[in-house]
Amino acid sequence: MKRLLILSVCLGCYSSASDSIHLLEKNEWEVGMVRPIRYGLGRGREISAYKLLSLKMPNITYTKLRWRKFDWNIATQHSLYYPTPLLQWFQSPLGMDIGEPNMFSLISPEFDIPQMVSFWNTISVTKEIMEDVHFTGSVTLGVAAGARGLAKQSTIDLPYIYPRLAVYYSDAVIKMRTAAHSKISKQWGYTVSGDMFLMPGATGDFAVEHSIQLEWNKHSGFSLLAGYKMIYGEYPFGTQAHIFPAFDMVWRSE
Repeated sequence: MKRLLILSVCLGCYSSASDSIHLLEKNEWEVGMVRPIRYGLGRGREISAYKLLSLKMPNITYTKLRWRKFDWNIATQHSLYYPTPLLQWFQSPLGMDIGEPNMFSLISPEFDIPQMVSFWNTISVTKEIMEDVHFTGSVTLGVAAGARGLAKQSTIDLPYIYPRLAVYYSDAVIKMRTAAHSKISKQWGYTVSGDMFLMPGATGDFAVEHSIQLEWNKHSGFSLLAGYKMIYGEYPFGTQAHIFPAFDMVWRSE
């Protein structure tokens, strides 16, 4: 049960099955169940945040289109996350009260959670390789500040979550991503993506993810997405592989 809870709370953590091919224009918006809230600032700029995650882990991302020529787009993203309230929430005061610190908790209350933040900087390149087919490649560097006092034994060793929180337990996290998005028809499209996390200094130092999602556009203001995500990674206890369903509903301004 607690695994389902953590997965549902952190579902939007640093992730989205989509790759934004075009930044939103000024005052345009987009919001999904899993995808972040996006708002266009104009002149190739937008801000975004994961709404559910923000309840326990405040976050914000700024995206800027740096260069556009022919079929090439180059953009940068700069994100800030404050994880302390979320990690403290994963500790269970009830377990401590009854003399079993690890009962009902994902992180034992015996560990201190310091005030810390992480910074993520991404450069991405998107190219239209043929009509209605876009390919995106990106590299992200994540670093943390204030995490030196965080015990390495306090990791949450679950798929999908471990590599996204590893920045607080390692020197840095490098994420490499490739994705292809194609339209099959006016209403149908799909996205195929792959991600690799490198986590030097962490107890488990790599994770690989693969996802396929089919997209149905009812109209320009609503999309329905469904697919799967496969994960293979190294954790403190060893390597494991998992597969999960992926689903989202997205609304946007028309």
